[in-house]
Amino acid sequence: DAPWGLGWALGGSRVWNEFGDLISARTFGHAGASGTVEWADPETGLICVILTNRPLSVNNGRFLRLISNAVAASVDR
Repeated sequence: DAPWGLGWALGGSRVWNEFGDLISARTFGHAGASGTVEWADPETGLICVILTNRPLSVNNGRFLRLISNAVAASVDR
């Protein structure tokens, strides 16, 4: 349930995915326990970096997923 690709979490992971719901299956990145998330979507060319101090343990990372969805939705495909 937690696939990795060369050190990066993959978009299809159900464990390490704070990348939101609007990314492609090819997305890869990293989420940190201190409230950071970075991901890149090769299909859209979009890169997202979010730096907060809101730990992932607060609402199980929902805040980062909401921001990731807003970033992904803002791109005209």
